[in-house]
Amino acid sequence: MKLISQTQATVDNNDFLVKVYKDSEWNEYVCRLFINGTENKDASYHTDDKLDALDAATAMIRFASVIA
Repeated sequence: MKLISQTQATVDNNDFLVKVYKDSEWNEYVCRLFINGTENKDASYHTDDKLDALDAATAMIRFASVIA
């Protein structure tokens, strides 16, 4: 998989990072959420649309930073 984008935010000493990858084998984009450097494996998102993946990354950051 190839990293194509990263979105990052820090809220109350918590670092949130969403990495967006292009998976050529499955022809899809994958968003992965990391909180304080640890991947939250239950918070990944898969789509075949690049714009959808980038929008999802922004939404994931917003949601994760609100519930922190």
